[in-house]
Amino acid sequence: MRKDNRLRKLNNKGSAIVTVLIVIIFISILATTVLYLAGRNVKMKATDRHTKESFYATETTLEEVKAGLVRIASDCYDKAFAEVMKHYAGSDSSSRRYLFVQTFVQSFIDTWEPEGDIYPDMTVADLVTNPTMFESVGTFDKSERNSGILYIKDVEVSHTVGGYTTKIKTDFAIRVPDAEFDVGADTSVPDSPEATRTININDCVLYTNWEKR
Repeated sequence: MRKDNRLRKLNNKGSAIVTVLIVIIFISILATTVLYLAGRNVKMKATDRHTKESFYATETTLEEVKAGLVRIASDCYDKAFAEVMKHYAGSDSSSRRYLFVQTFVQSFIDTWEPEGDIYPDMTVADLVTNPTMFESVGTFDKSERNSGILYIKDVEVSHTVGGYTTKIKTDFAIRVPDAEFDVGADTSVPDSPEATRTININDCVLYTNWEKR
């Protein structure tokens, strides 16, 4: 009987060790799971941050392009308005509008594609602070110039941050401002462009066929 009691005591001690081992293994698994999830969370946040930084960098470059095109469009607007003023009294509203459209379009073309060999043709890379981000500077399309629209097509920008790359491809449409020259009688001359209608030149440069890759 005494021998059996000793064996039982030994068996009790063994079960306690097994219980401790099970608890340790469980805690280890739990700790490993927590560490894994924490690591995944950190990695996901880093990925999200790098993706956003990459996207914002490409967007900033395209916004620089748009701002540059708006500046050119603004200069063309001033030239076109001045040209209309020269012939205002001797023309009707439709003739003024036609002259305005043609002068605006031609002024933009002359700026983008200057004649002669002194100045090279412009590209969108000339409008930004970091031209190395362009995979394609696009092509200048004048096929709809008679409708008062010019295009810079297939502009593509890419940027990589932390191994994550964002690519954006888009076209830019430059539309002639919707200015009207029918104020009062045909012989009345407005003092300034603002006297005809409030024009927002920013609305004359638009993104078209925008695509994120």
